[in-house]
Amino acid sequence: KQDRVDIQHQSTLTAEGQNLWISGHYMMPEDAKVRNELAFFESNVSYQNVMDFWVDAKAGGGTTINFGTGFLGEKKLWTADFTKGVWHQVAIHVLWSTNAQTGSVDVWFDGQQVVTAAKAKTKADGNTLFFQTGLHRKDPANFDDTIYFDEFIEADSLADAKIAAPSAEPGVGGSGSGGSSGAAGAACGSTAGAAGSNSGGLGSGGTGGTG
Repeated sequence: KQDRVDIQHQSTLTAEGQNLWISGHYMMPEDAKVRNELAFFESNVSYQNVMDFWVDAKAGGGTTINFGTGFLGEKKLWTADFTKGVWHQVAIHVLWSTNAQTGSVDVWFDGQQVVTAAKAKTKADGNTLFFQTGLHRKDPANFDDTIYFDEFIEADSLADAKIAAPSAEPGVGGSGSGGSSGAAGAACGSTAGAAGSNSGGLGSGGTGGTG
């Protein structure tokens, strides 16, 4: 049994040799209390996790955001502070391959590239993959961790992914191309929020719960 509330997106850009970009915005009103998987790719049919973003409580206070390849990000490639109460953009580019010398990953955080062409076996097998985002913690606990997310874009080019440092709350002051019309809220624990409907983005979201 695990605590989780997240949204799944079935990508159409995960075949061998394809390129995929996904960008999205996140905000946590309070610091993380424990490790929560934030976003990951997993194989259909075989359900093998191949890379992972996660947030975690920082020693002495605060929150970190982390990224790694392999099962649950076992090969950690990057970490940074994740400031509470501030919208952050997270973006990734994946060249999909079952060959670790062919597959590669790029990551951006708040418009800055933090991982560049990291070689990885980005496909566990020949199956397509889905993208899942929200909060997902391994061990059930009697408290909530809360996150909001908005303006997700899946693209087949860097330009269409619209990677840039956030200047304001997503959706405020203009419409986001391919983004969502309203922020989604998710509380990992006993309650959950509902996602806003997307227009040309990752698809409509739903409510999640404790699993």
